[in-house]
Amino acid sequence: MSHLARLIILLLLASLACTLSAQDDEPDAPTAIATPVNLIGGNTTPTRAFTPAPATTLTPTGLALQNTPVACVPQAGWPTYTVQRGDTLGSIARGTGSSIDALVQANCLANADLLQTGQLLRVPRLPQFTPTPACTNAWFFEFTDQNRPPGCPNPVRQVPTVGQNFEGGRVLWYQLSAIGGQDTLYVIYNDRTWEQYPDTWTPGQPEGDPAIVPPIDREQPVRGIGKLWREQPGVQEALGWAYGPEASFQGRLQDLATSTPEQPGYTLYLDHGRNGLVLGLEVRSAANGGRRWAVVGGY
Repeated sequence: MSHLARLIILLLLASLACTLSAQDDEPDAPTAIATPVNLIGGNTTPTRAFTPAPATTLTPTGLALQNTPVACVPQAGWPTYTVQRGDTLGSIARGTGSSIDALVQANCLANADLLQTGQLLRVPRLPQFTPTPACTNAWFFEFTDQNRPPGCPNPVRQVPTVGQNFEGGRVLWYQLSAIGGQDTLYVIYNDRTWEQYPDTWTPGQPEGDPAIVPPIDREQPVRGIGKLWREQPGVQEALGWAYGPEASFQGRLQDLATSTPEQPGYTLYLDHGRNGLVLGLEVRSAANGGRRWAVVGGY
């Protein structure tokens, strides 16, 4: 081997040694370490977890409230009073030396203003009222409670009477000439109004009109009622046809001793003639409805 070849080999070996030495001295590449990221923000130092305290349960120490009302018990030790027409709780309280509140509580009343005739009330003592003088005359019928007027009646008048029913009401003929008056016709309309007319028919006059032919199952009225029906304007139209012939009975009339027929508010109590009914024929001013009637009682 020549000197030149040896020199080249030595240079190659030296170069290889330097390369290996450089690789041994180079530090290893750093390995990436995952760092946790705080997505919420704030201190990343862990804190102690919060544990909620258990709810406190209150144990009642007293009695629970009761919603059930205590039942009212009437005052059994007091005497019993029967409510009369016109009584109020105030008047009863004054007459018994009590108070409205005491009577309400003693009788378990829901409303102090609602009293009914005949109602029984417990009172501390029976009331001391000035007795009402007894009436000389009695009514010929019994009133319903709300219709009985104060005061005493005149004597009852009883006379021959005729009644006839119509499509639009009823007509009553009262023979008041039997007691010194004028025979009178009372026209009772279904709309709760009434009218009064003197009877102008006399025996010897035509009882009816043969030219007037009623429908089947209807009647033409005759005599005093028929004459009024045919001749008085508006009566025939308001009454229509009669359902059947007139019927006789003993009618009764009565009014208050303190009233007169001319004054507003006067009421004549009249026997209807059917079903034991009694009518109250009231005279009112025109502004208050004129003449109105109502069933006020019976017998």
